[in-house]
Amino acid sequence: MKKLIYITLISFFWACSPEELISPYPCLSGNCEAFFEIDPLVSPGVYQDDNGYFHIEHQGYNYFTIKGQLDELHPDYVVNGVPLVETIFD
Repeated sequence: MKKLIYITLISFFWACSPEELISPYPCLSGNCEAFFEIDPLVSPGVYQDDNGYFHIEHQGYNYFTIKGQLDELHPDYVVNGVPLVETIFD
């Protein structure tokens, strides 16, 4: 009986394999950086002052477009060509 238990336990350990771990950091370089700017094609006359605030001239519509560029992501953080990254502006 003990031999059967030992054989069963050994077969369980032998059948198990370590799972592939997802990279703990989403960017390939390990240092995620992003660059965002207000699109000057949509909002001409936009400028940034000495305090780092952007000033947008009102063109008659109540929106503006922000363009962004992100570092390359690890493939585990991209699903069907869509990056699993969220950006929140305050």
